Amino acid sequence: DGSVHLEAAAFGLLKEEADLDVAVQTLDLHWKDLEPFGLPDGVALDDIELALRATGDPRTPGMLKFDATVRVTNIATAGARVDTVRIDAALADGVLKVDATTTRADNELKIAATASLPGEWAAWEETTWEANATGGLPEVMAFLDEKLPFKGNLQLTAKANGKGATPLHATAQVNGDDLTWEQWKLPKLVTDLSINGDQAKLSIPGLPLGEGNSFSANVALGLQEPMPTRVDWSLTVANPQTLLTTTGIGALE
Repeated sequence: DGSVHLEAAAFGLLKEEADLDVAVQTLDLHWKDLEPFGLPDGVALDDIELALRATGDPRTPGMLKFDATVRVTNIATAGARVDTVRIDAALADGVLKVDATTTRADNELKIAATASLPGEWAAWEETTWEANATGGLPEVMAFLDEKLPFKGNLQLTAKANGKGATPLHATAQVNGDDLTWEQWKLPKLVTDLSINGDQAKLSIPGLPLGEGNSFSANVALGLQEPMPTRVDWSLTVANPQTLLTTTGIGALE
């Protein structure tokens, strides 16, 4: 059976300055060990690893320091599954850093985030943060139990920054190679997404559809009522037969 090892000491919690020292570590902890706590139905996993050490005054972000690592394996829920999730977090001098990695088969997603905390927890809305994400998804359908007829190699990059719970600026790019959905084909995909203030933009620049053929589109969406939308697109077809062959439309005949 798994176990949780805890060591804690606290001094001066009722005084102007407090000092906390807590260490937590799990040993051979499995999903079945957590069942008595009434965890959500439809969620399953194998092993849970946790290591945490916190010191300082927990009442003040700038005076609290901690390092934590969480690793969970073989998570399955709602028809989806991942092999591993690992999160490393560290807080020192009022700056919180978090690194997270998720894997499934040959797929890997990574997120790195940094947040500068305010002087008091009550002022959390003053927290400024930034985050970056990268992903290589050569087998994206491996995340699903019920496989859809999609194949192809996807790559993801994204970054965002904000204040409190509000993202102020975000950009993302999704690229793909040799994408197929049943008989449909797309040799290359490039999409750019950005959110800046009260407007979101999606751009598909020069999508190649065989020699002499291309498609491009730009979409702008207002994020406040009445949410105005503008769509501009163009399709160039110099070689219709190549277009049919490249996209798989010819297979419908």
